[in-house]
Amino acid sequence: MQWQIRNSNKISISLQIDDVFLLGLINNVQHPVVKNFLVWKDTELDEDVQRVWLSELHRIMEANRFDARRHYLKGNKLPKDPQLREYILSELVDRYLDKHHQDWFLIKDLEALLELALSTKSLIHCVSN
Repeated sequence: MQWQIRNSNKISISLQIDDVFLLGLINNVQHPVVKNFLVWKDTELDEDVQRVWLSELHRIMEANRFDARRHYLKGNKLPKDPQLREYILSELVDRYLDKHHQDWFLIKDLEALLELALSTKSLIHCVSN
C-alpha cells in the first residue's frame, strides 16, 4: 500500500508500506478507527484519523521502547547519576530497536509521514497495490 501526501494533485511524498506490516500493526492497536482500516481498499486519512493513527503508533513505539529498556535494566551496570543513566539507557534502547526490531525504521518513517501531514494539514491518500 502506498501512503501519499499530495500537493495540487501531485504526489509530494510517498511511503510504500507492506500489507503484512500494516496488518500486524492493526492487530496491535486498540482504537476502532485503526482496527477497521482495510489494507486492500483505497482511502483517505483526514486530520482526525491521522491523529488517531499517530496516537496508536506512539503507543506501540512506547511499548517497544519499554521492552527494550527492560532488557537493558536486567543485569547491566549503569551509572548511578540519574541524568547520565537515563541518557545512556535511552541511547542503548534506540540502538537496540534500530538493530533488532525489523520494522522499527518503517514505524519511524510512518510516524514522520503522519507528523508531516498533520503539520501541513494535508490529507494522506492510502492507495492499495
